[in-house]
Amino acid sequence: MFDLTLAVNSSVPRSQLGIALSAYAPPEGQSSFDATLSGDTTSETLVSDTQTVPLDSLPTDSSGDVEVQTGITSGDATAAPATFDLDLQCAPENCGGVYPLRVQLMNTATGTVVVDFVTHIVFVESQVRSRLQVALTVPLGTEPSEPSNTGVPGPPTGSGLSRLQTLVGALTNSTAPLTILAQPETLQALRGGPDEARSVADGIEVLSDEAAIDVLPSTYVWVDPTALVDSGLSSELGFQTQRGSQVMAAAGIQTSGSTSVVEGSLDEQTLQALSSNGTSQVVVSSNDVNAVSGRFAGPSVQTFDLPVGHGKTVEAAQTDPALESELADSQGAGSVLAAHQLLADLALVAFEEPEALWARGVVLSPPLNWSPAPMFLSTLLSGLAAIPVLEPDTLSSFFDQVSRGNDDGNPDNGNGWPSTRHLANTQKGTASSLPAAEVGDARNRLDGLESVVHAAGDLTPLGDQLLSAESALLSTQQQLATISELDQVIASRADVVSLSAIHTIRLTARTATIPITLVRLVPYPVTVVVDLSSDKLAFLHGTNPQPVTLIQRVQSVDVDVSARTSGDFPVVVSVKSPVGGLVIVSAKFTVRSLSTSLVAILLTVVAAVVLLVWWARTLVTGRRGRRARRSHGAHSAGRHVDATAAGARAGASGPAP
Repeated sequence: MFDLTLAVNSSVPRSQLGIALSAYAPPEGQSSFDATLSGDTTSETLVSDTQTVPLDSLPTDSSGDVEVQTGITSGDATAAPATFDLDLQCAPENCGGVYPLRVQLMNTATGTVVVDFVTHIVFVESQVRSRLQVALTVPLGTEPSEPSNTGVPGPPTGSGLSRLQTLVGALTNSTAPLTILAQPETLQALRGGPDEARSVADGIEVLSDEAAIDVLPSTYVWVDPTALVDSGLSSELGFQTQRGSQVMAAAGIQTSGSTSVVEGSLDEQTLQALSSNGTSQVVVSSNDVNAVSGRFAGPSVQTFDLPVGHGKTVEAAQTDPALESELADSQGAGSVLAAHQLLADLALVAFEEPEALWARGVVLSPPLNWSPAPMFLSTLLSGLAAIPVLEPDTLSSFFDQVSRGNDDGNPDNGNGWPSTRHLANTQKGTASSLPAAEVGDARNRLDGLESVVHAAGDLTPLGDQLLSAESALLSTQQQLATISELDQVIASRADVVSLSAIHTIRLTARTATIPITLVRLVPYPVTVVVDLSSDKLAFLHGTNPQPVTLIQRVQSVDVDVSARTSGDFPVVVSVKSPVGGLVIVSAKFTVRSLSTSLVAILLTVVAAVVLLVWWARTLVTGRRGRRARRSHGAHSAGRHVDATAAGARAGASGPAP
């Protein structure tokens, strides 16, 4: 018997409506099946159909929805009489499979189709030798919110909280084994919220105690590990893992396994980093591993090893794009129908090897922001538990039970799948939107603050805020805004020391000791580094830079210097953190050097001597010149007198006039 419940809503009068069914032979291959999901059965073989049955003649349930009961005849088994009868036209013991079923709402007055859709009949014969393991992971988390005044993340509200309530409620009512991927930051926020939020956290804690449910270890917030590693922030992945474990333990959540479900791309460097942080199994996208030529269509149903170097490997399982699309109802079928289509696709994979002697399985890993309709999730979970060819499982059990590939290089051997595969991305991935430089700088400043205040203040909330900024659920702008807010808090918390108000230093000797006065602004000891910078000073005896622990409120630090010149010149005094390069306070001082060096004195003496010699030589030379000029003048005057006398004598002896 195959039962359908239909909610009918049409502008055509109900008295003119009827239902007709058409069954088709099982699709041959994944592509043929995928076509039926969109209602295309043109390539399928019709095996049976029914007459149109008036809608008013069909029973309804308490909600007024129409119940369609269909008898299925298969092989040599004849169904009991029912309103609708379909014959699968199959041979005995050869009827197992997935049969597309077209459901048509007809206008009986005109004989036209009002609306139709395609669902599937999963027909399972009594003997089932090989069941498909199905590991469903359900993410429980929201994007990080702004922290409260106490530094604790703000609890989810509105649609975020409502989504978590719906998911937790559906999982609580399910008996199917499954795996929960809970975000520690969200659990922490729920615990610190009002009663409504705390009840969701209590529900997750109860689920973690269930034997049929695994809760995976997780980073503090969900991150893109490849973005961190390829940006040189591998250490952040370690901080995320460590803090995630602490928060889960504090929330009373029991985690199991060591599997990482990778969101985004994966390369070799990131796989090595995950392995170093304790990951022994990974769930990866089909886009991240090299394709193989398996014997069957659809997803890989065997696990495999991924090399991580040095002879080590990590066991892996591959997700399938078609199944992931159906998880998100990308085909737009609607909640219940979409769940049935996904279940039919899983059954199709199971029927590919009905006689397999090895365990097969697939992992269903929805996106981190998955928000399924309640009816979708409840239908999926109940179907996983009810369909005989499917066996729901936790991820831990999945990796324990599903056989690894063992084709020994030949797809006709073993189970047809290789035991070892390789990542498609062997080199570092392309640049991500993660503001890596800002994250790195913020980590340095936070480390610097911690080295200053030691255990005097709890910096865990600030560390959590930085980890939250790395969330894969945040946009780049949101990440930068979170880091900017963190920087402001760090600057405020780092305001622990001030410099004295007097910023003039006098030096009366070439070498001297400069006292730098520090004022501690907080009631607890702090450790800082005093660092002076000037191209006019040489710093002596290893006193600059100089670490100092401030125990007293006012404390002086002595720095030995040697002045390279006299006069006024600037010196920058900075108070920094011991690590991380966090500048707490910085000011420009003026050094007034009144000292004169020996070299300067010698130069002055030499200059004076040279000047005196020059003066002396000038004086002596000047005197000699004056004497010479006087002597020359006298000699010239004598000659003039003699000449006059001679003329006089000559005149006296001449003829008389």
